[in-house]
Amino acid sequence: MQLDARTDGRRLRLSVVHDGGHRQVELPLSPSYGWTLLFPIPIGPGAGLRIMAALWLGGLIVPAAYWAGRGARPGAMLGVLGGVAIAGLGLVPALAGFDRVYWSDWLGTGGGVAAGWALSQIATYLQSRCGSPSTSAYSSS
Repeated sequence: MQLDARTDGRRLRLSVVHDGGHRQVELPLSPSYGWTLLFPIPIGPGAGLRIMAALWLGGLIVPAAYWAGRGARPGAMLGVLGGVAIAGLGLVPALAGFDRVYWSDWLGTGGGVAAGWALSQIATYLQSRCGSPSTSAYSSS
């Protein structure tokens, strides 16, 4: 068995020769592969990586979106979150010379913002309902 690994800019090329057969794969190095270093189980390239990276990014931004929705100026904070997402997923990888991030990373981040925002609105609604005198135990109505 002969293994060979090379980098060419921001691409990783792996090849193996075994029993006369040859197989080669080329992987573009992207921020999504960086997330795999934090996972407790090994994840290879493909759909599993994209799904896990999307879930990871979405989960990371849920708390920020939640608190943005609870702030004094939620509309402005939503704009800030959008700017952070564009910078983190678009601008930083481009400036670092990486390939574009996968669409699933954008989808996961957007889903995390939507989930955090929805949770903040639900919490605001419940807080207003629970703080209402008409819903207290001592209400006469």
